[in-house]
Amino acid sequence: MSSAEKWMVLVSGFLTIFLGTSLGYSSGVIHVALLEKYNRSNLLTAWIGSLFSSMFCLGAPLGSALVNTFSCRACVIIGGILNMVGFALSCFVPKFEFLFISYGTIAGLGQSFSNIGAVVSIGYYFQRQRTLATGAILVGTGFGIVIFPPLIRIFIDLYGLDGAFLMLGGISFQTCVFGALLRPHKLEIKRHQTLSTHFGIRECFKLTHICSSLIDYLSLFNNNGFIFMCLSILCWSSGINSCTLLLPDFYASTGSSPTEAAYLMSVFGIGSTLSRLLTGMAAVDGGIDGKLIYFGSWGIVGVLTLSFPAIGKAFSGKVLYAVLLGLYSAGTFVLLSQIAVDIVGLDRFASAVGMELFVSGVGFLVGPVIASKIVSVGGYIQVFLFLGCLFVMASALGALTILFIPKNIQNVKRTLVSEDTGVNPEEKSFIVDPV
Repeated sequence: MSSAEKWMVLVSGFLTIFLGTSLGYSSGVIHVALLEKYNRSNLLTAWIGSLFSSMFCLGAPLGSALVNTFSCRACVIIGGILNMVGFALSCFVPKFEFLFISYGTIAGLGQSFSNIGAVVSIGYYFQRQRTLATGAILVGTGFGIVIFPPLIRIFIDLYGLDGAFLMLGGISFQTCVFGALLRPHKLEIKRHQTLSTHFGIRECFKLTHICSSLIDYLSLFNNNGFIFMCLSILCWSSGINSCTLLLPDFYASTGSSPTEAAYLMSVFGIGSTLSRLLTGMAAVDGGIDGKLIYFGSWGIVGVLTLSFPAIGKAFSGKVLYAVLLGLYSAGTFVLLSQIAVDIVGLDRFASAVGMELFVSGVGFLVGPVIASKIVSVGGYIQVFLFLGCLFVMASALGALTILFIPKNIQNVKRTLVSEDTGVNPEEKSFIVDPV
């Protein structure tokens, strides 16, 4: 495989992530606009934003099926089409409730499919230094967090929320162009040819395969370390999505203009970009143990969030919190696959990371709803104290995970994401065959 093809896939993957999967972190800006336009309760409006963000993870199994059935290229293109259709429909919906389907579900699935197709394609082309390559394209998310919140606010000010939705549909539709450049790798082609040859057999045993995979998912919870890890993920995913959704509205309630609040979310994106790069470099083989980075980072985020009500009314405090929140939280997704191998071993890696993502999707969905209810009852001071406690719990549960890792897999190396072990990519990547 030529280096030119690898570079093409890397650049295409970065732009796909940038245009197609980073919009979930802009849901807070859209949340403020939805409150202004429809004048519904904060709680009901938060359901839409949390649904849009959570579909990024909840849609992963369906996106994996598209990769298995068609290709990474097709998955990204379908994601781009869903993004365009979802945002475009949101521009013309007759009632607020229709946004749950158009914006929350359809556009949310588009985000998920674009991410899956891009990351799996990187897994095929970069069997060595996979962590570095994956981290490079995930920087696109950080760039998106920097650029899109103020850009969406500009769209809303110039064209209204409906016009902003239409513009976002056009922007995210461009992922189809970059998805078309994701040329199938020879191993991907070989895999599909093998499946086509045994299509009849595959169909006959598909139901059995699905049932055995579901049993494998459930049996993961016989591992106490994995239970603590999932509880930790549930805590931080509930908290971080609540932060990104409610922060713009909190900034506005403390004197910041909607435009200033959007730019403050861009500051969060700068920290997020640096986090992905620094975490990827720190957690390589021979570096810092990813589990230590994981629970240490969430402990810091917890302390910062607990102190935020005291410093968050000043502009300097808002900037400081936004930068540090991005810097210490965004590297988590770089670490999840490594931690999964350390906890359950290489043979059950696929099921473990799939379950980790699903749990995070549940947190993304329910967290903002609970936080919005707290805001409506007790205000923002109480909600940030609640979120701070969630982050501290995520750190503590992550630390407990280390104590319950089975002895026989404690020394498993992170070769899955850093070196070529000789195993086919479809056996390495959690999103190629989750069921």
